Amino acid sequence: MVVTLCQFAVAGFLGAFVAYARLTRNIVDAPWQAIRTVPGAVYLGVNAVLSLVAFGVLVAFDLTFGVDGDPIRQSVTQTLAAGLGAPLLSRLLSVKVGTLRLDLANDVNTFLRQIRRAVAQRHAADRLSRNHLARLDFAEDCVPLIELVNGAFQPLDEEGAGPRESGAYLRRLLEELRVRSDLPDCAKLKLLELELVDWVGWPAVRGAARMLERMREDGGQGPPGNGGSPSVDLRGGVPGLSPGGVHPAGSGPLP
Repeated sequence: MVVTLCQFAVAGFLGAFVAYARLTRNIVDAPWQAIRTVPGAVYLGVNAVLSLVAFGVLVAFDLTFGVDGDPIRQSVTQTLAAGLGAPLLSRLLSVKVGTLRLDLANDVNTFLRQIRRAVAQRHAADRLSRNHLARLDFAEDCVPLIELVNGAFQPLDEEGAGPRESGAYLRRLLEELRVRSDLPDCAKLKLLELELVDWVGWPAVRGAARMLERMREDGGQGPPGNGGSPSVDLRGGVPGLSPGGVHPAGSGPLP
């Protein structure tokens, strides 16, 4: 009995884990925020329930997927199949009652798609509600902002070689925003903020913006406690870095 309950718990956890991975696959700036909303919690809960139902069906009908003889291997197989394969199994659900055929798979998947869309809408509203660059000037602060963020970011895997981190991408981004005469500077700053947030996340962008604000308030002086170092004008480059901007090796300087 205890073992069966543990198997149910593991199957439900695996179902929720797979749901979280699918839900946050395209949310790179704040994936944890997705499950802190009501639609996100419902999505995880529905997938966990599907895994529990799938495990119950496998146990009730003694489906072992060809694993015979060893009860432990059978239990592990059933648990993994229910936890990791519930989304696939849900697509096969259909019930025929007399002449009426109920396509439960289509209903379940439509419901899950609607929940994912609700999560994406909530996340879009949250992204637009934040405005950490409101006190910056696009023409004067966009280059030092990117330099600070780029210099602080240290990718822990091969993502550092992607197009978002390349100097070509940053040059194209700045040029496209600069020539957009139909957009006010506040909108350009917001678009820049969203791009940088997708790259390094909200805390890094917020920290870089606050640093620029403090340095501007201090008249370009370095942070307190630096032993009276000379003034620094970030608009011409970050101290210790080339005036052309921070960029990955071989990608070229920023404009």
